[in-house]
Amino acid sequence: MKLTTIILTALMMHSGLLMATEEPAFTLIKKSEPFELRLYAPRIIAETAVSGNMKKASSSGFKAIANFIFGNNQHPSSGEAENISMTAPVILQSSNVEAFTTSNPASDGSEQAWQVSFFMPSQYNLESLPKPNNSAVTVRSLPASYAAVMRFSGFSGAETVAKNTQALQQWIQQQQLSALSTPQLARYNPPWTLPFMRRNEIIIEVAAPIIAAQENTAQ
Repeated sequence: MKLTTIILTALMMHSGLLMATEEPAFTLIKKSEPFELRLYAPRIIAETAVSGNMKKASSSGFKAIANFIFGNNQHPSSGEAENISMTAPVILQSSNVEAFTTSNPASDGSEQAWQVSFFMPSQYNLESLPKPNNSAVTVRSLPASYAAVMRFSGFSGAETVAKNTQALQQWIQQQQLSALSTPQLARYNPPWTLPFMRRNEIIIEVAAPIIAAQENTAQ
């Protein structure tokens, strides 16, 4: 299958045109529009490290993982290639927090190191998930974790991402939460989606809230 066909198919599946798109499971702990505090269930991700500006990194990272899930892999038992269903969202993260917090960030114009990742369908565990043939793509499990999230529509350009990231950071402080990660940009829709129909999120992993930590200790 040609790479262009793989990418087009992936985008169509990502938009929900071919099938329902699975999203990572979570429990909503608190909601204060447009902010949410979530407890994500354990999950598996496929990820790749890329470099460049935000647009270039998003494109190259997406292609590498899409290539993996649409057949550039080996089933652990049969050794055959297997198609893996597309999920949402596509996550973009930089180790440089300034990539998301300045209105004119390096993410738009200069070289940055990024991680692009997809969540794997919940039917798989690490033993049953096909293995990537491309060594640049890796799979790993993530434990259950808390995350503060801000949802927004429209384009996810540098200025918009910076504004929403700063708003989420302020909300985290107001809620007396402790950030554990650099911000992540989660995008749920293909490029042709109309701006007002787009779903984007800024996600920051946080430590367990005090109330939740106390409940776990009591059990």
